[in-house]
Amino acid sequence: MEIHTYDDLHIHEETHWWYLGRYRIIESFLRTYCKKAAQVLDVGAGTGYNTFLLGEYAEKVFALEPADAAIKLFKNKNVTIFQSDLVSFTTAERFDLVTLFDVLEHLQDDTLALEKIKNLLSPGGRVLLTVPALPLLWSAHDEVHHHYRRYTKKSLQYLADVAGFTVVRMTYFNFFLFPIIYVVRMIGRLFPNKQSSDFRRLPSGINAFLTWIFGFERHVLKLLDIPFGVSLICVLEKAK
Repeated sequence: MEIHTYDDLHIHEETHWWYLGRYRIIESFLRTYCKKAAQVLDVGAGTGYNTFLLGEYAEKVFALEPADAAIKLFKNKNVTIFQSDLVSFTTAERFDLVTLFDVLEHLQDDTLALEKIKNLLSPGGRVLLTVPALPLLWSAHDEVHHHYRRYTKKSLQYLADVAGFTVVRMTYFNFFLFPIIYVVRMIGRLFPNKQSSDFRRLPSGINAFLTWIFGFERHVLKLLDIPFGVSLICVLEKAK
């Protein structure tokens, strides 16, 4: 069964290999690049699973999420939730850290989004974000999940420059599984199914193996940048 809805997400983000592997890489980057913050805002928080992790790196966690369906399933009761889209969002709060985990590709004007985030940050504040990478991987999966684009390091660097951020670290990830995902995407182009998503429930043994492979990349990323991958992870900083 494919994972499409917030009901699916609510169940599978704690068990599916992609979410678990990404979670471990995000945790490693938070530990390295995001010192203890007074306040953190998770943009596009979904059902709130990642806010538990963010609570370890901030005194207070806020979530920004527009979807009623996601908020009804929100898992972390210790989070202040703002129901709004990013462009319309207004608050007097200022944040030391803003996170966007596979959110930016869903926003039609990503430059405006980063400029908005910059205004929400305290001086010296940081952004931690992940996005899908490499246009050559574009497939029905992106269309089903309402993506506007996939990024390269060059395009994401340009976006950060235009918004006035300094890039602290940027690297591809999900490298080891890239060949498999590439083949799956190419087969999908030969036999197109516009309702198809890559997020599927897998047998527990395969799921555990893929989780281990994906999650292991956090150790590699401590030593070097990865030259290509299915995703990008980036740390940005606002001028002090």
